[in-house]
Amino acid sequence: MTDNGYQTGPRIFYRSIQKIKLTRTRSIVVRFDLALVGGRVECVSLGLEPRPSSRGLGTADLRSIPLQTIVGDARVDLYEKARLYAQSDEPFPGWQPLEGLTWSETRDGLRELLPVLRSESKRRARRGARVDLAQVASVYEAAQRQGLSAVSAVEQAFELTPSGAKKRIRRAREEGFLEATTGRTLRSATKRTNRMKGAKG
Repeated sequence: MTDNGYQTGPRIFYRSIQKIKLTRTRSIVVRFDLALVGGRVECVSLGLEPRPSSRGLGTADLRSIPLQTIVGDARVDLYEKARLYAQSDEPFPGWQPLEGLTWSETRDGLRELLPVLRSESKRRARRGARVDLAQVASVYEAAQRQGLSAVSAVEQAFELTPSGAKKRIRRAREEGFLEATTGRTLRSATKRTNRMKGAKG
């Protein structure tokens, strides 16, 4: 609580100002602050300013602003700063005091944020890995439908070595994106075909 009895807001440890291009002649300046709220790093303020200011922001403009990506990238940047500077006597490059906080106070806040940001970073990595495996499965199945080498297709699509492609495919099976029996079924079918050919010969 403050001296006048009002509830103080969360301490802001990160302020971002980004310019997003909408068209060749129009852009928008996005300003937002990140703070620790309820054990999570959240956006606690947001400002949008069209450029030129004589043109307002329409519904289509607002929909085109990738806010989730912008704020997500800011969280990653804040995590890197906390990881590198939470124990430093010197502020990170470009640091400016927010709401009158000294660097020492900001550094203490970064220490407080670090475990939260680390946990969020791991969750993002897991989500990203699952998206990647889903894409691997999609490429794999498309190649199979076209009668192409699925391993080669994954290798080329993701710029992997043959062994790397096989590992991704195995992970996709383990995570349920591909049927676990696919490889065994194909091998069994190949063996049956070869036996039939041998019998006919």
